[in-house]
Amino acid sequence: MTKRNPLAVAILLPWPPAELNPNRSRRLHWSVRSRAAREYREDAFKAALAARTPGLRQHPLSAPVQASVTFVARERRRRDLDNLLAAFKPAWDGFIDAGLLSNDHAAALAISMRLEVRPVSDVDCWPFVEVLLQPHIERTLAREGR
Repeated sequence: MTKRNPLAVAILLPWPPAELNPNRSRRLHWSVRSRAAREYREDAFKAALAARTPGLRQHPLSAPVQASVTFVARERRRRDLDNLLAAFKPAWDGFIDAGLLSNDHAAALAISMRLEVRPVSDVDCWPFVEVLLQPHIERTLAREGR
C-alpha cells in the first residue's frame, strides 16, 4: 500500500475554457485567448489558496512534486489529452502565483493525467478537473527532520 503524503493538496477546478484549446485558440484573436488564460489563472490561484494547509502557508511544496490531473466529463466523447494539458497551463501558473509550487519546469513537476467519465457527481461545476499535488515523501520528511 502506498503511503499518502500528509502534505498532499487536492484542488478542484472547472474545465479549461475552450478558448485555451490549442486547436481552437489559433483561430482566435490573441486578446480573447489572453483574457481566458488570465481568468483561468485567477481561478486556479483562488482554488490553490483555499486548498493550502497550515504547513504550506510559508513554503511551496518541495520538488519534485507528483501531480495527478484527472479531467472529469459526463460523456464519452473523444478528447485529446495533450490539448487538455496545454489548455491547463494557466492553472499551473496560478498555483505558482499562490505559492503552492515553486515552478513548473520538468525537473520539479511530474504530471500524470487521465480522462474519466462520471455521469453523476455532487460537484457543482461540470465538467471539472481534479488535481492532486504530492511532494516527494522522503524529501518532505527529511525537511521536517523525521
